[in-house]
Amino acid sequence: MNPISWIISAVLDPVLKTALAIFNKKEDTNLEKYKVDGTVNTSLIAAEVEIIKVKGELLKNQILVYLQVGFGIPLMIYYGKCILWDKVLGLGYTDALTGEIATYSQWIVAFLFVHSGIMALARK
Repeated sequence: MNPISWIISAVLDPVLKTALAIFNKKEDTNLEKYKVDGTVNTSLIAAEVEIIKVKGELLKNQILVYLQVGFGIPLMIYYGKCILWDKVLGLGYTDALTGEIATYSQWIVAFLFVHSGIMALARK
């Protein structure tokens, strides 16, 4: 063994042993919560995996809700002003949406209503 490798192993060996001991201890403590009567209960592990999957699905739905709100609020403000401020109260005039913006707003509103209807049917 040459002197350089001896120095490297002398320095790294305690560090690596400590890191592995910490990692193994953490794994042991993580496994302890699944033990029943001294043995690992695999149904508890399967239940935890299922919970993680459900949380992932909820997060997907939450992101979709944020997108709906992000696209829906500007249109709500625009159509609210057109209907309440301009027509009902008669206090002004708002230019109509034209071109691609009009098409996009129609698609967004259609998606919001259709998605709400589909989700309501899916809950039944």
